[in-house]
Amino acid sequence: PRAAVPVPAPAPAAPAATAAIDKERVTAKFKELVASGLDPNEAATQAIQRVRQEMAEAAAPPTATGALEEKLRELISMGFADEERNRALLAKYAGRMDRVVEALCGS
Repeated sequence: PRAAVPVPAPAPAAPAATAAIDKERVTAKFKELVASGLDPNEAATQAIQRVRQEMAEAAAPPTATGALEEKLRELISMGFADEERNRALLAKYAGRMDRVVEALCGS
């Protein structure tokens, strides 16, 4: 008689790394940007970025907001005055100022 070979149980599914983006919000933002005269391709890109940024800000813990504001002030004092872009880069690089400044200087 042969011994039964144990079959490992399937691994549990990993949680999604990021929340699904709200397509209705993206569509509304896209229409708003196109109506303001923006090229549709650029409007699509910006709509997605802005909704992701809004979602990241909404998901950020309240204590992070103070740190975020401090980092925004620091970036402005360095001469990077585009607050919307600064916020997007801070979200993208999880607040890592070295990466944000590198991205701002590189473009």
